[in-house]
Amino acid sequence: MTLIAMCVIFLKLQNSYGMDYNNIRRQLQIPMIGSDWKLQREFWLSEFTYNNNSIKDHRYHLKKTVKVNLFNNIQEEDDYYIIEDKQIAIDVVYFYNKNQPWSIKYYDLKKSVEQNLLRTQLTDSLKKYDVQ
Repeated sequence: MTLIAMCVIFLKLQNSYGMDYNNIRRQLQIPMIGSDWKLQREFWLSEFTYNNNSIKDHRYHLKKTVKVNLFNNIQEEDDYYIIEDKQIAIDVVYFYNKNQPWSIKYYDLKKSVEQNLLRTQLTDSLKKYDVQ
């Protein structure tokens, strides 16, 4: 594969899984990528990390990592939320094509607590801590 062909594929993937994919995320109720987020890094055309560059608060959606397979199908999306003033982190993973697609971990660093959350608990937690 030529360098030009690889660049075209990379640009297509970058656009396909960034903001352009938010309509599908909305339908699946997966956290979306903000309009001012930037592609931070990619790893071998299989992992794309988008960072939130508009953090204005101590409670925020930090980043999203999109992982794709060799056929350019999304395998999973990982989202990271930080609530700095409470020392809480929430890791949300959505697995495509699985019966149980959600894996949600809640970390309270102050109390050294790690627990799994249900999808409804994630929504409630983000509202409770006013995370955008």
